[in-house]
Amino acid sequence: MKRDLNVLIAVLVMLVVVAGCDAILGSDEEFNAGEIIKDNLKSPSSFKKLDGKVLWRGKNDFGESFVVRINYEAKNSFGVSIQDCHVVAYSNNGKQLHWNPVSSIWPCKTVGDNPNIIEGFAEGNGLGKGSLVGQSSSSTANPEVAVQQVSAKTSESSFESSFIKSWRESFVTSCNGQNAAEVRVKLCECVAEKSIQALTVDQLQDQEYALDYIKTTIVPQCQ
Repeated sequence: MKRDLNVLIAVLVMLVVVAGCDAILGSDEEFNAGEIIKDNLKSPSSFKKLDGKVLWRGKNDFGESFVVRINYEAKNSFGVSIQDCHVVAYSNNGKQLHWNPVSSIWPCKTVGDNPNIIEGFAEGNGLGKGSLVGQSSSSTANPEVAVQQVSAKTSESSFESSFIKSWRESFVTSCNGQNAAEVRVKLCECVAEKSIQALTVDQLQDQEYALDYIKTTIVPQCQ
C-alpha cells in the first residue's frame, strides 16, 4: 500500500509539472487541434483526421485561442483502428501552441453542440474573451436580464458537471497506469471521489493547490 501511495503522489506531481504544454504552430486551427490530440495517442503516427470544425475563437494573454472539434481515426492500444472524436481548447502566439493536458481535451459527447458547454469549456481553460463560431452566443441570445442570468447559471452548471467528469476520468486513468493491481485501482478511485467531494471546480483547476490538498488531506483518508 505504501508503494502505491508513493506512485500516486508521483503521478500527481507529474500532472502539475505538465500543466501547460507547448508545440510548434501548424498550418491551421484544425491541424493544430489534431496535433494536440496526436500527442495523447498510443500510436500518433496512425492518426488520420476525418473532419473538423472551429466551434469558438477568441484571445487571451498568450495569443489567439480556439475550441475545435476533430473527428479522426487512429489505432488503439491493441493496434486496432477506431474512429473517435474530441474537442480541443488551445491558444497560439503565432509561433507556438499552448494547452492544458488535463482539461483541454474532452470527448465530443461531453461537449456536444451545446453553446453553454462550449463557452464554459473555453472559459474553464482560460481562453479569454471570444465568441462562438457559426451560432449565437448563449449570453446574448436574449436581451432580457432574467434570461441572461438563467443562461449564465446553466452554462456554469453544465461546465462544472462536465469538467468534474472529465477530471475524474483523466485522474483515474493517469493514476492507475497500465495493468494496475486491484488495490491500486481502489486507491485511485477513492482519492478521485474524495477530491471531487472536497474541492470545488476552481480548486481542482488550480493544480498546485489541488496537489497539496490531495497529498496532505485526501491520500491519508484512502490508506
